[in-house]
Amino acid sequence: MNYLELGINTIAINDNKQAIYPWKRYQKEMITQAELDQQMADARAKGIAVICGAISGGLEVIDVDTKYQTYDLWQAIKERLPKGIFTKLHIVKTRNGGYHLYYRCEVVEGNQKLAMRQANDSEIKENPHNKELCIIESRGQGGYVVAPPSLGYEIIQDGINVITIEEREELLAIMRSFNEVIVEEIIEAHNRPSSKEYGLSPFDDFNKRCDFVELMERNGWKKVKNGSTRIYFLRPGGISEHSGSYNTEMGLFSVFSTNTPFQVQKGYKPCAVFAILEHRGNFKKAALALLDQGYGERKQNFGEKIERELFEKRKQSVSKEDQVTYLVQKHNKNYNEALEIVEKLENESGDVISEFWDAKIKNGKITAEIKLDKLERFLHDVGGFSLYFYDANSVIYRLIRIKDGLVEESSTEMIKKFIKDYINRLPSSFDDGLDPQTLMEVVYKGSSHYFSDNFFEFFDRVKLDFLEDTKEICYFPFINGVVEISREGIKLRSYGELGKVIWKSQVIDHYITIENDFKVDHSEYYKFIDKICNGEVERIIYCLGIIGYLLHKYKDPARPFAIILAEETENEAMGGGTGKGIFVKALGYIIKLVRVDGKNFKVDKNFAFQRVDLDTKLLAIEDTRRNVDFEGFYSIITEGVTVEKKNKDELFIPYKDSPKVIFTTNYTIPNSGNHAKRRQKVFEFAPYFSPKHTPEDEFGHKLFDDWDKDEWNRFYNLMFNCVQDYLENGISEVENSAKLAKKQVRVQFGEEFLEFIETLVDQEGVLIKFEQLYNDFLNFTGFDKKEYSIRRFSKAIDEGFLILKIGVEMVRDRSTGYKKAYKFLLGNRIV
Repeated sequence: MNYLELGINTIAINDNKQAIYPWKRYQKEMITQAELDQQMADARAKGIAVICGAISGGLEVIDVDTKYQTYDLWQAIKERLPKGIFTKLHIVKTRNGGYHLYYRCEVVEGNQKLAMRQANDSEIKENPHNKELCIIESRGQGGYVVAPPSLGYEIIQDGINVITIEEREELLAIMRSFNEVIVEEIIEAHNRPSSKEYGLSPFDDFNKRCDFVELMERNGWKKVKNGSTRIYFLRPGGISEHSGSYNTEMGLFSVFSTNTPFQVQKGYKPCAVFAILEHRGNFKKAALALLDQGYGERKQNFGEKIERELFEKRKQSVSKEDQVTYLVQKHNKNYNEALEIVEKLENESGDVISEFWDAKIKNGKITAEIKLDKLERFLHDVGGFSLYFYDANSVIYRLIRIKDGLVEESSTEMIKKFIKDYINRLPSSFDDGLDPQTLMEVVYKGSSHYFSDNFFEFFDRVKLDFLEDTKEICYFPFINGVVEISREGIKLRSYGELGKVIWKSQVIDHYITIENDFKVDHSEYYKFIDKICNGEVERIIYCLGIIGYLLHKYKDPARPFAIILAEETENEAMGGGTGKGIFVKALGYIIKLVRVDGKNFKVDKNFAFQRVDLDTKLLAIEDTRRNVDFEGFYSIITEGVTVEKKNKDELFIPYKDSPKVIFTTNYTIPNSGNHAKRRQKVFEFAPYFSPKHTPEDEFGHKLFDDWDKDEWNRFYNLMFNCVQDYLENGISEVENSAKLAKKQVRVQFGEEFLEFIETLVDQEGVLIKFEQLYNDFLNFTGFDKKEYSIRRFSKAIDEGFLILKIGVEMVRDRSTGYKKAYKFLLGNRIV
């Protein structure tokens, strides 16, 4: 009755919140007292609902669902809502712990989904079709909500008031700001420039390199604040907290306010924002403007008309300058663009046209005959293809290609593609009527002959002078030069200055700047290291030394060891998620890394190392299984690695050029015996990170994926400092934790042996004969001699106590009848 007196239409509902009578007509006409009495008297009536929209005086309700949220959504909403709007709301707490916010306004729309979130794993398992869930929505024209006094619904702030259109817009914008699901707005194809016009799209380049904050601020938007994964902006003329945000993870901008040129809840790439704000949505004009600003590259369509004409000019010995003039006059190119086309064609194809064929007449038609001697010379001189024998005394070779001092391993497919591209650039007619199609047909028909191992073996051998790390110096090639690190300092040198060749795959895709006054704690990655080391200075120094060792590509024959990444926990079942994968991934951003799955890896299996190449400098065997045979890896740690690839001869890479090895494990890797100890350096990860608290949770974004160029530069400079410290100081020694020692003993000698040690606490300094000790162990554990042999027990005493740092003195004299006996010095033990 109170709702009706307030002019709010009301109906009866059942247990499932469904109207028990048809209700559509009540969207346009008020229910009568008699009709309402009839509905409420029905046995199905378990509650009431109020109808929203014009019939109820412009009533609109916002429904906030707080179930399964990872944060206090309601508290966040209250903190963000202006007090002047919050006090006008009629607020109802629902039976599921959510909230309904009632108000009236002269403008009311239909039902809207204001904020969505991704479903969690349990929700997807329960309903696989619901990948996204609505957490905030409105009920307006054509909607209704369950209302008090229905069971479980409670009024916590009373008074249904009228708010202004501006206040409603601000309220809805704030609700939309909690949206976590952004759908990218796809621009219609007719409004976009063709991708065929560019070698590198100016849009793709702008999306990667632009300063998004600067873009918004120069267009009148104000940066309000930084969130964990978002940057918030206020529109020009806006007065609320913010109007939109840029999701740094997704690279999408979305707005909450309707008073902008953008659609709400749509995601816009930076290039789309640029086009809309600065070119009124004209993407073709925006692309041209970005090209002028240095983003992207115009596509050089080699093989098309222009390039064929240039080949004809070159065949006629036309000079480079005249070729440029021809492009300017005939094809309306500007001088710089024409020069770039001519030089790029010359760089890819040589300064003269190389013919590897002889034209001939056959059956009255012009055709060609491929001359193998000319083809071999062409592939070497123009293509840069050669044979590389890693071992001068071996018959095993690799096809390689050398261009501008950069070396890459080649293949038959690469050679075929090079020839095809070259032929496609030839003039439409040459050699008295021969055309590219005819020449290509000849190549196709004889491909099995031209591209065989028998033919490749006639290629010139090359002896390559690679840029290699030495004992005192380490090198890292970047786009703009090579970083040289020694004890004395870090400096950037030019490629020409060094005069060495480099594997193309080892060039780091970054323009490096050396920071001479670099502070390590300014790097986000250093903060990650601090966490995995539990903030302990000694462990941090040890960790940085390990990084320096792994990045220094020189291998000292006197120190052949592997790095073991373990965990500081006794319970192996609780391991994982501590950051070992991120640690390994970081190394792969600066040296050539191959990662293999240790769970299923077998060192003696065929093709075990088939992904290892001559340029591989680090081999990571990750998540090794329990009781892995560490001794099986001795040869690759101390001698080198044999690489066997399918359909290729096996290649042995000796110790000095083979990759260093790193293991990661949730368990422990056996290290009994001096051989194993000498071959291991163990680094334990503190349990700061876990599946419940990930590095992404800690830093508010993904490491590496969300870094800008400045953060990458800090990362690389941190790595340089690690290498320099290693060159100067080596790897510091740090004692492993008691937990790791226990894990090692448990894995090698059993939990029962570890428990038996505790019974010896009262035997400090007491002489115990070995036979008595063994019998005591069997009695304590219930083992018989077959289950736990005397030989294994003897080894457990000798090696297990050493791991646990328990002092033990072996005695064999008259007092023992010259039989083996022990005295235990338990006072200084670490476990």
